[in-house]
Amino acid sequence: MPSYDDLRDRFDSSEELQRVCSVASAHSIVQGFTVTVHPLWAMLYDLDEYPEARNQSGRLSRHPMGPYAWPYYPMEHLRPLAPVRGYRRRDLNRRIPDWISISERDPWKTTPDPVLLTIVCRSMHSPRVGDDESDDHDGQVRELWRIAGESSALVYLEERPPATLSLSPGDEIFGTAGGTLGGVLQGPNASDMHGVTCAHVARSNDSVTNGQSGHLGTCVADSTLVQLPAGASTDPLQHPYPNPSPGNGPVVNMLDCALIDLDSPPSPLAVGGIAAGLSVGQSVRMNGAKTQSRFELGALAISYNFLSAGTNYLFRDAIELLPAPTIWRPASASLPRPGDSGAWVSTDDPANLWAAMFFGDDGARGFVIRASWVHAWAETQIGHPLTV
Repeated sequence: MPSYDDLRDRFDSSEELQRVCSVASAHSIVQGFTVTVHPLWAMLYDLDEYPEARNQSGRLSRHPMGPYAWPYYPMEHLRPLAPVRGYRRRDLNRRIPDWISISERDPWKTTPDPVLLTIVCRSMHSPRVGDDESDDHDGQVRELWRIAGESSALVYLEERPPATLSLSPGDEIFGTAGGTLGGVLQGPNASDMHGVTCAHVARSNDSVTNGQSGHLGTCVADSTLVQLPAGASTDPLQHPYPNPSPGNGPVVNMLDCALIDLDSPPSPLAVGGIAAGLSVGQSVRMNGAKTQSRFELGALAISYNFLSAGTNYLFRDAIELLPAPTIWRPASASLPRPGDSGAWVSTDDPANLWAAMFFGDDGARGFVIRASWVHAWAETQIGHPLTV
């Protein structure tokens, strides 16, 4: 898959994708936008890259959607068929003959661009007894589908429950709230060890304890979260980019992290370094207070709203964390849970690199921040190099 930097660059250079976001964000039910590549394009890319895999192409023709399934819809069931699950920087500009052939058969779309923009809107709630059942939700959904259908780009609409900053009392560590001590960053001296978690778990000067009420240390820095003003939209073009970046402000967040000066550090999570790049579909592992399981990196959340205690926080360029794909995914598939905030996510390969940190979820998917961003922020706060 392309790297997340590639996806951000493609969005920033696409007037059509930006136009759709600006128009769609005027609707109150919209809570964010994500970009990824169509899973069928990824499959066809690998078949083009590895001619030896052509003998597996029958798997596609035997699929219920057939070999020429419309690329307009993101087909979740195609994800497990992609031959490569590791980090790969697939070229978004490469001509894939099979993909071009399929896109030419689509009477509604004129572009072979594989980038897929998803407009995320809130789910319609059940009417309350005694309330007027009239709701403009359906009208807004119809209008959003019209916007998607009239765009020359691949645009999809998805209803999701609100995303929240994942916190829960009674988990691994306690500061402002409950969360996970994800890992430890080591300074030049043996005693210079800093635990890493989320800013909504521990704030500066918080005394941090573990689940047995034992004192772990004191929070010495946090990336203060900034609130989204009431009535402000999730339009990714409307709000200024944080400066410095990645960072937080004036109303957009890219970080949710805190550093704990550890008195008696626990055994640190063993990782082989920090991942310099990540890509859509990459296999990863998470070790949280509640969840230890394999996952897959999903779409890039260009702009996404999160709720916490009734307050809205708009995040930029978070990455989706999805259950590891299987042909028949059980209903009990592992998902990140409240209390996992701060958990480190590592690459599921022999290198075992620190890839990201988990901070939020919507009950069906998690969201993570890149480890390279957290590490750079931590070194700035401490003022000297830190290693994992």
